[in-house]
Amino acid sequence: MMKSAIAAALTALMVGPISAADTPWVGTWKLDPSKSHMTGETITFSQAQNGKLRFSDDSTFSDEFAIDGKEYRSAFGRTTTWKAAGERAWDSETKMGGLTVTKKHFELSADEKMLMVTTTGINPNGTPFRIVAKFDRIGSGKGLLGRWRTTSLDISPPDVLVLSSPAPGVLRWLYVAEKQTFEGKPDGRPYPVNGPTVPKTLTMSFKIKSPAVLSYTYRTGGKPETYGLQTLASDRQSFTDAYWHPGKKSETVTEFYVRQ
Repeated sequence: MMKSAIAAALTALMVGPISAADTPWVGTWKLDPSKSHMTGETITFSQAQNGKLRFSDDSTFSDEFAIDGKEYRSAFGRTTTWKAAGERAWDSETKMGGLTVTKKHFELSADEKMLMVTTTGINPNGTPFRIVAKFDRIGSGKGLLGRWRTTSLDISPPDVLVLSSPAPGVLRWLYVAEKQTFEGKPDGRPYPVNGPTVPKTLTMSFKIKSPAVLSYTYRTGGKPETYGLQTLASDRQSFTDAYWHPGKKSETVTEFYVRQ
């Protein structure tokens, strides 16, 4: 969600510097899940050599933990705890700076071929959010262990962005629910992303590829985390954001945003 918000806002710079007399991109944009393709990404749970479990997005993100209710160091300066919540269910809680960022409930189907993950939390602006993802098992495995692919995803409420231009050639966006802000130019240099739940080392750089397409790269700690392309509709009333993680272009996610 965070990445999508940044990428969406930067689409406004594809036609060049924005001035008070030329404001077709300044305004409010909203994600339309019904026209988006947000499935197909894979994750893996495996047994670590130290006896713990290991979670990975098969690209840049991984965690090691035990299902014992204790806090374990997580990526992006966060911590996570895991607890059993039934015969085939688990609960996890992720914190940043001692404050809860997300809670997740994992539940396996009786045949252990399907995994439902429900993510809930309270955004920094005080509004609740809920994300329900269905994963199908790929190949063999038992319990959580194995490789999984998303087959459905429901986000509530959808992302909302407010875009503005504080200076010619500069775009500033505000992701309302998470109070995330970004301000920069399409010069290929990394700029920081700011917000209460944003990792301190998160940056983004982007370049204009054509009047209707731009490319971008998100980095954490200087290492690429996400690559993407935005394509603007000819009527300037919508755009698509296609993005993928390093080494996983075949699992590209495409989100569709509409002007409000």
